[in-house]
Amino acid sequence: MVLGDKDYLDPELKQSYSSTGASHILAVSGLHVGVVFVIFNFLFSFLFRGGRRTVVVVRSLSVLVCLWLYAVITGLSASVLRATVMFSMIQFGLSLNRKANIYNTLCASALLLLFFNPYYLFDVSFQLSYAAVFSIVFFQPRIVSLIDISTDHWWGRLCNWVWSLVAVSLAAQIGTAPIVLYYFHQFSFYFWLSGLWVVPLSAVVIYLTFAFFLFSWVPYVSSFLAMSLAWVVGTMNAGVRFIERLPFAVVNDIHFGLSDTLLLLFSLSLLAFYLRFKSRRWLYSSLSLLLLMLLSDIAGFVYVRQQRVMAVYDIKGTSAVNMIGGGFNSLYCRGNSDTVKRRLKSYWVQRWCSEPVMANSVALCLSGRRTYVLSSPLPTDMSGIKPIAVYYLVVSHDVCADSATLASAFTYRRLILDSSNSAATEEWWQRHYVHVYDVSRQGAFVEDY
Repeated sequence: MVLGDKDYLDPELKQSYSSTGASHILAVSGLHVGVVFVIFNFLFSFLFRGGRRTVVVVRSLSVLVCLWLYAVITGLSASVLRATVMFSMIQFGLSLNRKANIYNTLCASALLLLFFNPYYLFDVSFQLSYAAVFSIVFFQPRIVSLIDISTDHWWGRLCNWVWSLVAVSLAAQIGTAPIVLYYFHQFSFYFWLSGLWVVPLSAVVIYLTFAFFLFSWVPYVSSFLAMSLAWVVGTMNAGVRFIERLPFAVVNDIHFGLSDTLLLLFSLSLLAFYLRFKSRRWLYSSLSLLLLMLLSDIAGFVYVRQQRVMAVYDIKGTSAVNMIGGGFNSLYCRGNSDTVKRRLKSYWVQRWCSEPVMANSVALCLSGRRTYVLSSPLPTDMSGIKPIAVYYLVVSHDVCADSATLASAFTYRRLILDSSNSAATEEWWQRHYVHVYDVSRQGAFVEDY
């Protein structure tokens, strides 16, 4: 978690963090860089005492060098670069004894990163990172102000701290929800609870990890820190697993297209204008965009349900034939079905489809269009056998048949070679048949009717 290396992480634990909306903790992000920034500022303020200009410059340069070394070690991801550039600007402002404007700092860091690599704009991590920070900066103070908690007593200060953490989770979710729904098609209802649990403990994990490395040469201290670190990590993981098992923890397969994402983002922007300028026209405009999004989804749902789709997918070494229509989703698969389902999940969600029903037969039919998957050699003697009438004939697993034998067995409209055939088989069919669609060479075959 400290270095952002998830190679040795248990897949089930990784799924638990994803289902509870806490997967951002596993990747190095602004939280990690912020904690590291505080640690190094504390260490170097202790080492370099005094208010002279030379001491201040040396302290700031030391913090910046360590901060960028940490960014390099963790892989220079978009979120790390964003946070490192932002904290570098804050450190620069501190060295000049000037306060930084958070909006200017965020925009400047985004501009520098995009100047360095414009393709960061299309990086999911980059989008989520900036959406979360902008949303926290704007919405978190307004959410906190909704409940006035007295801080005269210790329990009031504790409640105020808890409410501040919940407000941070709510604010971050406001900005990132449209992007998460578009890319991952899921929503975690207990994101606020996982944030309340994971964020403080993850900060403790980072502090303990740095302390462990600093005192690793001290026998008893290092052992105590190691045991403490293991206990905190185990407690954090147990809490995440408990939250995942709560009812309705996560909703999967949510249809959310690009138009929905843009409309929701614009609606949230107009809501922010309303909260800032207190003009009702911004609120009415925001609600109008939400209504437009709802109406477009209803129209899209009706349109897609009326369509019928036959598809043969280009997944190397696999025969994958799919028929979709009117909420019906049937999949014929010979190969790794889990891989096929994982790769096609987003496509099915876009078409308002649930998990497919696995077809056991090589014959499929939807709305009168029959599909047959030819996966075994045909008999050489087809005399006395009436040809089977199909619309789509899919050739699979290196089956070859001359034109006379094939004509005796089938009458068809479209001849398709799926991705389970070898290159030699594909060349054979291309030589002997003129109208043949080769999925491996021409891409997935998808036909709406």
